[in-house]
Amino acid sequence: MALWLPLWLWASPEVTFYVTLGAIIILTALGTWASGVAERYWGKDPVVACVDETVGQWVAMLPISPLCPWWEILLSLLLFRLFDIYKPLGIRATEKLPGGWGMMADDILAGIYSLLIILVINRHIL
Repeated sequence: MALWLPLWLWASPEVTFYVTLGAIIILTALGTWASGVAERYWGKDPVVACVDETVGQWVAMLPISPLCPWWEILLSLLLFRLFDIYKPLGIRATEKLPGGWGMMADDILAGIYSLLIILVINRHIL
């Protein structure tokens, strides 16, 4: 979130969206590979790896533009963490995917669920 906040503060909504989307795509590709390697050394979903959490949180923040209220950033974090911890609605099942895919997929899906809630809120606020 600390890496994303300056973007939200100083960039246009379009730049914020596309830079966030680009970072998600790049880190998902690299993170899937790195997660697969990390699991070989430290076991399933090792604590030392956090790229999956970063990508999931950025997915949750994708609909948040500089036009949105600041509290949506905190809400996106809260929603993401709730979905990531409790793993409802099929999130737990994605952990069973092979290699680094399982490690990344549960956090991405938690981010997608959070994103959907933020989109609904934005539809009613903006």
